[in-house]
Amino acid sequence: MAIQHRRGSYVDFVPSNLLPGEFAVVQSNDPDATDGKALYLCISSGVVKRLSTTDDIKNVLYTNLKDLSEELRENLEDLAERAEDAAVIAESTVSGTVRYDTVQSKTAEEKARAKQNIGIAYTDANNDGNIVIS
Repeated sequence: MAIQHRRGSYVDFVPSNLLPGEFAVVQSNDPDATDGKALYLCISSGVVKRLSTTDDIKNVLYTNLKDLSEELRENLEDLAERAEDAAVIAESTVSGTVRYDTVQSKTAEEKARAKQNIGIAYTDANNDGNIVIS
């Protein structure tokens, strides 16, 4: 059996035409490759795998980790805002000076959720006649 491989542009690449054990070298326009070039191998009839170098993998990981770190930063900022709102709600509930519905929540839904999440676990009157809430 002769050694076979195909080469050409991605627009001409038809994986189903490859024979088992045959390579295909995409020399341009591969949308999944950063430089537009890629290497494919037909494992068996209808099963074609793209081969990658360590440089390809590093680029993909770097790009994805960069995107994930940005998303994580945004989520942490959102959590910090919610924690500040919760602190204001807790302080206003205990001190009685500011009502929980005055918190600058982003939406009416968040205000409603804040109202539902406030609970009083313990109440008592101290020696001075003040009500203690915890």
